[in-house]
Amino acid sequence: TERARGLMDRATLPESSGMFFVFDISARQAFWNKDTLIPLDVIWISDNKVIGVSALPKISDHGIVTVSSPYPVNRVLEVNAGFAVKNNIHIGDTVSE
Repeated sequence: TERARGLMDRATLPESSGMFFVFDISARQAFWNKDTLIPLDVIWISDNKVIGVSALPKISDHGIVTVSSPYPVNRVLEVNAGFAVKNNIHIGDTVSE
């Protein structure tokens, strides 16, 4: 499925693009970098609040790496590495739809 593939096998990602995951229930989520060719930021969101940001390296840099949400979440945003810093995203920020 598209959700399971995430951003695997993409050589590039436009600067203001990403993949937004919406889950039916809040739970601890884990993402890995299998076949991920670009480094990513993983932004963990519970309802409409950012609760964490994790760096997910490209597969060639560190082999397979898994990152997990610090608490249960129902939304996750995958974007280019550095997006959170560049856009001043912090824990506690509100996310609007």
